[in-house]
Amino acid sequence: MSANAPMSKLDAVNLMLADLGDRPVNNLNDVNRLDVNLAVQALEATARAILALGWWWNTEETEVVADNNGHYNLPADWTSVKFLSGGPTSGERGVPSFVARGRRLFDVTNSTETFPGGPEVTVRFARLLEFEQLPASAREYVYATASVRNQVRALGSAQVDPDLRQQAAFALALLRNEEVENSVEDLTLSPRFIDLMHRR
Repeated sequence: MSANAPMSKLDAVNLMLADLGDRPVNNLNDVNRLDVNLAVQALEATARAILALGWWWNTEETEVVADNNGHYNLPADWTSVKFLSGGPTSGERGVPSFVARGRRLFDVTNSTETFPGGPEVTVRFARLLEFEQLPASAREYVYATASVRNQVRALGSAQVDPDLRQQAAFALALLRNEEVENSVEDLTLSPRFIDLMHRR
């Protein structure tokens, strides 16, 4: 791993192997070693869980249009989808309340996923990204957290290298600090601010 380049997926897996005292690999293609496959699985599962939280670097807003069957379809790389506005304004049981169910928006108020001629909806979602697309701080956090998980499973014990836990905690603190710095929101648009202004 070069000190002048962000951590790659191969770097992360080799670090996880080193944390177990196992030998490194040159690539992740067609590897028949169980320890390597388990490390890759732990890294990918940890990345998915962390990405689902939604961060400034993987959260987007967009409009979704109903298809010819009246379904609001969601791409496979979306997770933690939140409805913001739009869509039908009424239903048999009241105003629709949308959630992501499978790969579609579902109306839990009216128990339907079909909206014939439904207008577009605006949603906010977290996108699942490849390891190399993450910021350096996120890669460090994913690696350290995945390595803790991998050690617990491989060794069959909750006793994990305390330095590794400390590294994961430090990486999370750095990531949260970057989140605060990059998530600049207009507080004057928040419901609390508007409520306070109306009470004056």
